[in-house]
Amino acid sequence: MASYKFIRVSLIVILCFLLNVTQAQSSVFTEERILIRPSEFDKEVNLYLLLGQSNMAGNSPIEAIDTVSNINIWRLNKNSKWDIAKEPLRFDKEIKGMGPGLTFAKKVYQSDTTKIIGLIPGAVGGTSIDLWKPGAYDSITRLFPYDEAIKRTRLAKENGVLKAVLWNQGESDSYSGKSLNYKAKLKSLIIQLRKDLKNPDLLFIAGLLPDYQLYPTKDSINKDALEINKAILDLKNELSNFKVIAVKGATDKGDQIHYDSKSVRELGKAYAEKYIKNN
Repeated sequence: MASYKFIRVSLIVILCFLLNVTQAQSSVFTEERILIRPSEFDKEVNLYLLLGQSNMAGNSPIEAIDTVSNINIWRLNKNSKWDIAKEPLRFDKEIKGMGPGLTFAKKVYQSDTTKIIGLIPGAVGGTSIDLWKPGAYDSITRLFPYDEAIKRTRLAKENGVLKAVLWNQGESDSYSGKSLNYKAKLKSLIIQLRKDLKNPDLLFIAGLLPDYQLYPTKDSINKDALEINKAILDLKNELSNFKVIAVKGATDKGDQIHYDSKSVRELGKAYAEKYIKNN
């Protein structure tokens, strides 16, 4: 049995290498996915839940550097099966974009190669903070974002230990006064999430909205976006194990909403550095 597991894992490594060589020669990513059987791996699996809207789900252009996979970094796919993580991670919408999750995973793995990284995509593009609570339904994607995230995380925990939640959201609440009560809503989400996942001190890392959303033009200020960032920063004094990250000088891909590829990689690194510092 042990020899069979060794041979199968070795074949997966070879297949990963061949796919990576093909992908490295082109900026066009492929849709091949290599399924994983967790029972065949002896390493511990650390799990990370990715929540929020499109900048976390993935909307930045995928480039060749983003297509290299690692047998020790997994994704829980749409069917709640593990595969070797590769871009795009998301499946909430038919959008082939990149978020910070895979860059985060690669940097965390570099800091500790004794653990497998298990990513749980749960972000849903276009969702407001009001859709991140039990029973809330998103009519666009026909999903229950919060409920789906809890369900999938509970399944993932059968194979590993949940270490942190990465949160990036706020664009949908950054206009027309929608930022009102954002702090209370986010705080309620975190408390509920920790309760439902039976981890009262679960690490929660929130990303601030970037400057290009705070100041859409040289002479204008988005007060709602500023209020969201203030709410996130205030929660550092109200919740335990709540951390905040930001990317200085981040640039968008031309729509003043989504990070460009370079900046979203920096976002992933920022999440990883904050996580590593607290573990």
